[in-house]
Amino acid sequence: MRMPVTALCSLLLVGVNLPVSAQLNEKWGVPGSPTGQMVAQVLEMIERGDDAYTREALAAHFAPEFVDAHPMSMHLQIFRQLHDDLPGVQPGGVMRTSDGAQFTATSATTGSSVAITLRMSADGRIESLLVEAGGRGPDPAMAALPLDELVERLAGEGEFSGVVYESRGGRPVLTSAHGLADKRSGTPNTPETAFNVGSIGKSFTGAAVMLLAGEGRIDLNAPLGTYLDGFPEHVARTVTVRHLLRHESGWEHYWEHEAFRARRGDLREMDDYLDFIRGMPLRFEPGSRQLYSNVGYEVLGGIIEAVTGQRYRDFMAERIFGPLAMSRTGFPLRDEVVPGVAIGYTSDHPYAEAPGYVMENTFLLAPRGTAAGGAYSTVEDLERFFRGLVGGGLLDVGAAGMVLSEYDEAAGAPAGAVALAGGAPGVSALVVFDPRSDRFAAVLANQDSEAVSAIGRRLERGG
Repeated sequence: MRMPVTALCSLLLVGVNLPVSAQLNEKWGVPGSPTGQMVAQVLEMIERGDDAYTREALAAHFAPEFVDAHPMSMHLQIFRQLHDDLPGVQPGGVMRTSDGAQFTATSATTGSSVAITLRMSADGRIESLLVEAGGRGPDPAMAALPLDELVERLAGEGEFSGVVYESRGGRPVLTSAHGLADKRSGTPNTPETAFNVGSIGKSFTGAAVMLLAGEGRIDLNAPLGTYLDGFPEHVARTVTVRHLLRHESGWEHYWEHEAFRARRGDLREMDDYLDFIRGMPLRFEPGSRQLYSNVGYEVLGGIIEAVTGQRYRDFMAERIFGPLAMSRTGFPLRDEVVPGVAIGYTSDHPYAEAPGYVMENTFLLAPRGTAAGGAYSTVEDLERFFRGLVGGGLLDVGAAGMVLSEYDEAAGAPAGAVALAGGAPGVSALVVFDPRSDRFAAVLANQDSEAVSAIGRRLERGG
């Protein structure tokens, strides 16, 4: 019996990170990072749908534990079906997640697509590959809707609460706000509402580091011990600023760290994070592989404070947000009452077993955003930031190109579309910026929202 693509939603693939040719990454238009290499490999397996190639790829790029856990006939069937369901497969934007990447695989002929979430382990392997039905291709009526009508439909069905924005050549072509920023007061979302943008804020930190590097105050190749005290000698000597920017430091996430869990409600300053990060061991040798982690960016925040003598948030306000006229962007405390800031709503909480029960996310998040994410911003402020990177005099062309290309020094001037995402309970955010076509788009939401992914895919494709 042929298994539908929707039945693949719980598929877990575990594998090793062996080299993938640069030609394969170039073919699929994905980054040359370890995660990008595995994305390219999965796309190639789907396109070919060839049993012999699938066997070879499984042997070369997936762990024996996974291969041996299921009959080979099942492995082959899954990739044959993905090949059949997605003729002329094309990738959507590859977006970083907290521990890997998300991308879409879409059929160029039928419009059907799947959303694929790839998770990388600390040693650079594909730890899991989640395949979910992602496209509305089989629904011609929905697929034919203009973007603004699609957003209206999703909002009307209660699937979207937030703001969708698009501009071309600096001129808005779509601004659409829906839902409530605060359900208790009945305050609606507006284009001026500030939303938690999650990990998109890492780009703010990256821009600050590149600004200070341009001023000669930070050396990207210097070890972190140059700027911060108290780390073990091996860490202080081998982890560089560049490693931190590129998620190559060797640290994994701190979510399960005992000190983080015990003190989560009291973590309000960069030093609060550095106090326990100093004792976290490295999982691999710095620079040997890549693992997306908030830890590196918390350390970068500490370096910014050490170099400038200012609180991270104060430096950002003075040197990044201020010059770019980002007046609605900042790091409010979660218990501050700030007008025009959206409260997040989530079903991802300890009482989530109650069907449909949604609660405020206020006390599920850190007390204040940090250098790793959690800033609040508006769609127009985000546009000012990304346009300011490439044309606002904040950074030179090479530094701006590094911020927009995963800190690849060879990238030069920004030359392609960039898609960034941020998420947490009650937080959904996505930005698409293409300097070539002078196009910016963003969707910010204050709820758990699969609709953000659907809207984001449309924005990434151009509307």
